[in-house]
Amino acid sequence: STLVEVHATLLSTLPGLERAARLRAREVRIRSPRDGHITILEIPQPEIKDALSTYAMAFDAALWRDIHPLIRCSLGCLQSLRMAPYSDATGRMARLIMQGLMHESSIPTLPLAAVLEWNRSAYIASVNRGIRQHDSLAFVRFALSAVEQAIVAGQHMRQAIKPACEQGRNSFCR
Repeated sequence: STLVEVHATLLSTLPGLERAARLRAREVRIRSPRDGHITILEIPQPEIKDALSTYAMAFDAALWRDIHPLIRCSLGCLQSLRMAPYSDATGRMARLIMQGLMHESSIPTLPLAAVLEWNRSAYIASVNRGIRQHDSLAFVRFALSAVEQAIVAGQHMRQAIKPACEQGRNSFCR
């Protein structure tokens, strides 16, 4: 229920509010923009609610204590995309879940969404490979590379905004 509530919040300010907090109501067929291949998602619509509940339990941090948190975060994102449980914004939710799992694991906030957008075609290709070819490792590798890029981008962002932060702090403390 928490994931559905987050979905409602995510879509609350966007057009198409009627799709907020709604699970998909039919089979999903995804046509690849590259080769036209059609993929039918593995989880049929009637099983989505149970699958979402199982998903939430399966990614509990206590179950992953011997696995690096970034692997858990990557697989959490991929599995969310594999289920495609929502009628809209499944990708946004999957990326938000990934960031949420990172936060839960005390991994600092990174500009990961920007890196995924900058590398959109590689991101989509790795998701397709993870889902269509059942190659989760390919997606984990891509996600780890994206995290490395996000660390570098975050360091650049920090340096770029540092003078403005110092100026704001100085004017506030006067």
